[in-house]
Amino acid sequence: MLEVHCVGSPFEIQIGLEHGTKAKSQIQSTIAFYTGLFQRKCNLTWQAACTEAERFAAHIHEQYPHLENEMQGIAKGAETGYNEILALNVRSELFFGAALDGCTSLSWKTDEASFVAQNWDWMEEQKENLVLLQIDQVGKPSIQMLTEAGMIGKIGLNSAGLGLCVNAIRCPGNDATRTPIHIMWRIVLECTSLDSALEAIDATGCASACHMLIADPSGSIGVEVTHQTIVRLEPDSKGRFFHSNHMLETHPGTEMLWVEDSLSRVERIRQLADQMQGDVTKESIQALLRDEDNYPCSINRAQKGESDAASVFSISMNLTTAEARVLLGRPSDPERMFLLRPRQVSYRG
Repeated sequence: MLEVHCVGSPFEIQIGLEHGTKAKSQIQSTIAFYTGLFQRKCNLTWQAACTEAERFAAHIHEQYPHLENEMQGIAKGAETGYNEILALNVRSELFFGAALDGCTSLSWKTDEASFVAQNWDWMEEQKENLVLLQIDQVGKPSIQMLTEAGMIGKIGLNSAGLGLCVNAIRCPGNDATRTPIHIMWRIVLECTSLDSALEAIDATGCASACHMLIADPSGSIGVEVTHQTIVRLEPDSKGRFFHSNHMLETHPGTEMLWVEDSLSRVERIRQLADQMQGDVTKESIQALLRDEDNYPCSINRAQKGESDAASVFSISMNLTTAEARVLLGRPSDPERMFLLRPRQVSYRG
């Protein structure tokens, strides 16, 4: 997996330029991947996807000019059009509810620490285009995240001890006056606390549906969003929270498209947590994500048979110590392990 370290001022293109230049091959491969996927799932050409993506440009320009600059830098470094990088970053909105991301996530607050973890389930072809991205920018926490090349927000943690896991939700509809979810994920990772992350979500809402599991040393909260609604979900009496790919709460005025195995996965991860013996650590929590009950549509997913995605990576974070453990590949047979320890780096212009 490519590792890219970006340093710069939020209002320069340098951060994006570093990303785009170093990940040029992976970004172009990601564009090729989504060109095919948009055509198969939505009957949408890449040119049409880029045109559709431009509907979200005005909101990003108005609300997040530093991220607009960053995406312009990515485009310059990767030698692509800005609208192509924009299309990657609003890909969830462009799928119109047809996205097939899996993912099972959980959090656990103990007397000793605050943990959050997940498997990221997606098509194995995209594994080669993953990037371990570190971003150091003046006035903001340092971020380490796992993302698809060219995308500026995904799953990870920052030097303030705030971590983010995400679950896709199949729900039609989008709203270009709200924040695209990959952009919102980046905004959350720029926050310094759970409270400030919730304020950021409430300020603009999200342009399409997803679940965000956000944690800091004080604990965690689940946030389900659609293009019309925001609902917060609290941990159980044991300080735990579990989610997969369906809404746990009611969202009036919206329609959810079911992922058949989502119900079984969220119940299975809860059952495994109830059965867990010994200390709760980021390693013991991540071990739950190796489970293959209902294979291949299991928590530890495989891309075969009725399952068209696999667990591409697994991540478990301890937000009390601001560190994470990443396993690339299915967690039962990882190809490589990464340790993430974002530390604040002073920027010198």
